[in-house]
Amino acid sequence: MAKISASEKAAKKSSLKRNSQGREVWRRLRGRKLAMISLGAVIFVVLIAVIADFVYPYKTWAIEQQASLKLLKPFQDWSHWLGCDHLGRDMGARIFHGTRVALLIGIGSTFLALFLGTVLACICALYGGKADLIIMRIIDILSSVPHIIISLAICSGLGNGIWQLVTAITIGGISIHTRMVRSVAISVAQMEYVESSMALGGSAGHIMFKHLIPNIMSIIIIQGASNIAGNILIVATLSFIGLGIKPPRPEWGSMLNEGLTYMMRYPFMVFVPGIALVFTSLSINTFGDCLRDAFDPQLKGKA
Repeated sequence: MAKISASEKAAKKSSLKRNSQGREVWRRLRGRKLAMISLGAVIFVVLIAVIADFVYPYKTWAIEQQASLKLLKPFQDWSHWLGCDHLGRDMGARIFHGTRVALLIGIGSTFLALFLGTVLACICALYGGKADLIIMRIIDILSSVPHIIISLAICSGLGNGIWQLVTAITIGGISIHTRMVRSVAISVAQMEYVESSMALGGSAGHIMFKHLIPNIMSIIIIQGASNIAGNILIVATLSFIGLGIKPPRPEWGSMLNEGLTYMMRYPFMVFVPGIALVFTSLSINTFGDCLRDAFDPQLKGKA
């Protein structure tokens, strides 16, 4: 019977520890009303994005203009319960499809920034020396410029569109994720089982994906949940000033911009997308805070 090496034993023990940590985190979340309410709100927002096409066909409801429905106020016609905009397009349909755009860009850019930042952080932790120095000096340069300014500059150069927004927000967010994950990755890289794996000739990729990333997954999840809401707000900001989604695709920031002209007489054109933006950002941000508290080891046993 083949003997199990010390590194394999340590890795197995670490895996069991992660599984038990996951159950403990879920137990703490279930014990907090705010966490469950915010989780329910997040699920509700995701559900809206999923069923948008079934409830409101995109071309006939969100894009098609109907002169007879221009500036129809909410609840005057229950088939258009959130009213219609200045071009006669259904506000409810545009909110539903705008939710899909917001989540697509917010989650997509956060995932890419987390992936790239985690890889860079693991390279710093494993190799150190010149690799760490070069990467962190680049990160310092990116960190010296606000995230929104980097995104704005990139969108100005690349133009409007979903992939341009994802690229801009991803590049702007890499520095934050790299710096946060690196500090934890360095401490994990100094563990005995990681050093044993390196001594046994394990490749950098094997060590990174087998040992480092699984053991820093908690900080990655916390970072991701905390930054999705911020990225959604950046998308709305860029679209508000005309550097985001190309019209006529519905997006909350551009809807706010269009509604400003009619705000005095038809305030619903600002309130409807504004409430959708605040509700989504607040729900995701609150759940991210609850998730951070659940992962905090100081709260163990205090759920």
